[in-house]
Amino acid sequence: MKKNEYCSIYEPKIIRGLCLHQIGHIDTNDSFYCEPHIHLNWYEITYVDKGSCVVQTDNEQFLMKSGDMHISIPGDIHSIKSNSPSFSYSYASFHFNNENDINSFLALIPFIRKNRIIHIQTESLKRAIEELYVLDDESFILIAYRLFEISQLIKRHYLSENYTKVAYSRQKDICMRIENYIHDNIYRISSLQELENEFGYRYSYLSDVYSKQTGKTIFELFKTRRMESAKLLIKENKLSIKAISKKLNYSSVQSFSRAYKHYWGHSPIISSY
Repeated sequence: MKKNEYCSIYEPKIIRGLCLHQIGHIDTNDSFYCEPHIHLNWYEITYVDKGSCVVQTDNEQFLMKSGDMHISIPGDIHSIKSNSPSFSYSYASFHFNNENDINSFLALIPFIRKNRIIHIQTESLKRAIEELYVLDDESFILIAYRLFEISQLIKRHYLSENYTKVAYSRQKDICMRIENYIHDNIYRISSLQELENEFGYRYSYLSDVYSKQTGKTIFELFKTRRMESAKLLIKENKLSIKAISKKLNYSSVQSFSRAYKHYWGHSPIISSY
């Protein structure tokens, strides 16, 4: 079996906001099989340079030919099997350390799942692979720069006109879910950071989506719902101010009273009759 692999990067290297896990090129004239492996927190691009192969991602198979690029996302279980006598492919695995890039790629995941195989300009990938033959002091910086170029091309592809309406609809759905969640859990929420676990996105991303769609912040939504609930509880006249502040997860009666007065213009008062 003839197998040439030009790859010496298997340990993560952090380079200017991008964490490179591995990059390489494989060329073979015999059968080739890359066993199933899980992608933990990284994205991976697989580009077929020559021949054809079958890529299996989780339980779905993709027949790829020369010029096809497959995108894998964190959590994928991934394998590759050549489907032609002569086969070569290039690959790169990476994730981001920059919060904006992290969030922008998280937003792409639903689109990637629907369309794994894409066709974009691959000159940047080829130049990144060429640096593996050099590997001098500048190589890793240049590789990171090329991969960042590719990531932006991938993002542009998924955010093209074909996906704009879907993205807009998805963001509206997120906003509706945020509003329903806060409405239904107003007595349970102690910090808006809890939304990260509920929705699977960073709070900064959720806040950005919500403010762009509605013109107000999630905190303003939460504060309004909290104050309306407080006013209703006071009107019902069943709980003390201390009990109401505790029910709404304020740290103290004083902080609740200040927030209430600032919002409604008067202090919270329970009727004595």
